[in-house]
Amino acid sequence: MSYSTSPVLDADRHQQAQDSYRESTEKAERLLVDEFLKAARAGRMSTPALFAPPTTDWLAPPKADKSRYMRHQLVGEVLADSLGYGVGPTLSEAMGLLCKVAYGTESQKQAAQELLQRMALVFAQQNAVVDA
Repeated sequence: MSYSTSPVLDADRHQQAQDSYRESTEKAERLLVDEFLKAARAGRMSTPALFAPPTTDWLAPPKADKSRYMRHQLVGEVLADSLGYGVGPTLSEAMGLLCKVAYGTESQKQAAQELLQRMALVFAQQNAVVDA
């Protein structure tokens, strides 16, 4: 970004760059939420979550240079991680809802869907990366 000698033009360009970054981040978050919910709907917890950032594979032996391999997270890992960010839903809340749904009525379905939506949102907020 080039800057002029005019503070007003500089401020305007800076604001445009911030707005563009914010819009890109919001778009990335929306895409992650959609992918998260699609994976949750499929219910296959051992499927690789291609939308999630890679993770270190601590179970594989290290490479020759002592570094570790990276792998795709599994859908179950992504769902579990979304409960541990310190913001948003917690594991206790999810387990409580699981128990209510297991012995509850159809009205609990809405609560479960809302919990998944909140889990998706917090996952997206923590993992949406936009190059500045």
